[in-house]
Amino acid sequence: MKSFYLFSIAFAFFFANAFSTLNAQNQPEPSEHPYWIEMMQDQNANFNATVDAFEAYWENREITKGSGYKPFKRWEYMMSQRVNPDGSRPAPDRELKALQQFRNTRSNQTTGGDWEALGPFTVPSGYNGYRGLGRINALAFHPSDENHFYIGAPAGGLWETTNHGASWEVLTDHLPTLGVSAIIVDYSNPDLILIGTGDRDAGDAPGCLARRRRFKLGS
Repeated sequence: MKSFYLFSIAFAFFFANAFSTLNAQNQPEPSEHPYWIEMMQDQNANFNATVDAFEAYWENREITKGSGYKPFKRWEYMMSQRVNPDGSRPAPDRELKALQQFRNTRSNQTTGGDWEALGPFTVPSGYNGYRGLGRINALAFHPSDENHFYIGAPAGGLWETTNHGASWEVLTDHLPTLGVSAIIVDYSNPDLILIGTGDRDAGDAPGCLARRRRFKLGS
């Protein structure tokens, strides 16, 4: 049985509560130190407080390339649509639990049946974008079979090919998120795969946290 573990890219790193102990330890003020970098990656940090720390830091500073300003604003836009009214963040496994609850309540009901794609399958001639291309965030290989590898899409899930890309099979349509930004194949047991969920640019898809939880791929 091929199985994998998944974890949230958005919450891959956790930091000490530097901002909450700011005054007690006589640390620099938010206008002098970028506490917002630590806070945006801390599940327990309040969203509103994080935005306040960010705005305090940038109030009298010039915005420069590579400073982290734009990535934070993308994160702020994404999170603002997901946080609770008081600024607290939803549990990382909220969607996964909701999906499991839905499956439990619908276990005795029939499914929606089979679906067939009807198109359209061609790009209009006046379209100026990239034809037939999608964004890929991750790539991983089987340790002994060069024709067998995986790709992860930020809004398209985990895909597997066993014939060097001639055909592909999606493995994560049963999950509550379609974003995949990291893939690790266990070389001692290639049937065990770990994926980091969510779009690592924090735009297209949120992450789904499931610590030490095993799933059958494609189930």
